[in-house]
Amino acid sequence: MSYFFTSYSSVVRHREAFGGFGFDVPAMLSAPMTLPEGTPFFLDEDMRPREPKTSYFFYLARHVEAESLRDYAYDLMGLEDFLARVLDPPTDLLSASEEDLVAFQRWRTQLAPVPVGPATWRRNRAAINGFYDWAVGSGLLQQRPYLRRRTAGTLCRGGRQLIWMCGICRGRSG
Repeated sequence: MSYFFTSYSSVVRHREAFGGFGFDVPAMLSAPMTLPEGTPFFLDEDMRPREPKTSYFFYLARHVEAESLRDYAYDLMGLEDFLARVLDPPTDLLSASEEDLVAFQRWRTQLAPVPVGPATWRRNRAAINGFYDWAVGSGLLQQRPYLRRRTAGTLCRGGRQLIWMCGICRGRSG
C-alpha cells in the first residue's frame, strides 16, 4: 500500500508540469472540492484508492487539522498492519473483532518493541473510535466491534468489562 499527504506547496513547486497537462493550478487549488492540506490518501498496487481508509480521511479532513490527520493516519496504519501481519489469522479493519482490538491495545502498550505511553494510546484510541464511528455512520458496519460505555476508556461486550485504556480485560459483569 502506498500513502501520500496532500501538499499545496508540492503542486505549486511543480506548477509547470501540471500546466503542461492543461491544469489551471490556481483554479485547482481553490476549487470547492479541493482536499485540505495534509489530507492522507491511500493507494493499492494498481494505484486505485484503498478503501475504506481513503474515504474516511476525506471525510475527516473537513473537521481535523493536518497534523492530527497525519497522526491519525499513522495510528490506523499501525492498527491495519497489526491486524494483517501480527494476528493469526490476519484480518482487516472492517472484519476486526473486539478481541483483535484488545490484542492490538496490549501489543501497542505492552509488547511492542517500543510500547507507547498513556497519552499516545489515548490518541490511538481516538483514531480507532473515530474510524469505527464513521464506518457505522456510513453503513459499512452495522455496529462497532465493541460497545462503548460512558466512562472514559472502558468498553463492554457480552457481560465483560474491558478497560480499553490500560489493556486489562476483566471478567466483570457490567
